[in-house]
Amino acid sequence: MPYKHLIAEYIRPMKPVPTALTLTGMLTDKIECILFDVYGTLFISGSGDIQTTPKEPRDNHRLKKLLEKYEIDQAPRNVRSDFSNQIEMEHQAMRERGIDVPEIIIEKIWQDVLGLDFQTARAFAVEFELIQNPVYPM
Repeated sequence: MPYKHLIAEYIRPMKPVPTALTLTGMLTDKIECILFDVYGTLFISGSGDIQTTPKEPRDNHRLKKLLEKYEIDQAPRNVRSDFSNQIEMEHQAMRERGIDVPEIIIEKIWQDVLGLDFQTARAFAVEFELIQNPVYPM
């Protein structure tokens, strides 16, 4: 698994929050397909929906350490802002090219924001995601 050593530094056990739903019903037909959602099904997400993550997170000290590790002399607040702005600009440019549901290449975003080469941007992206959205197998 690529970046296994990075993931091991961040992953911590979490427990799922039980729902109020109860099991009901019976299968009446043969199962033809099983689909799995990732967050909330296969993995517990520590931040919930990434779209609802606060704009000013409490983990800025962790991002500051990450920036220091990669020798990036920028404030966490500015990095988060530049990151969000770059994603929005890329989404807008893709919509203008007729892409209804634009998907960005995260390494390219980090390259643009931090001036990193592709492989370093990829490693940074893995660590940033694990800080921003901690996960654990369900």
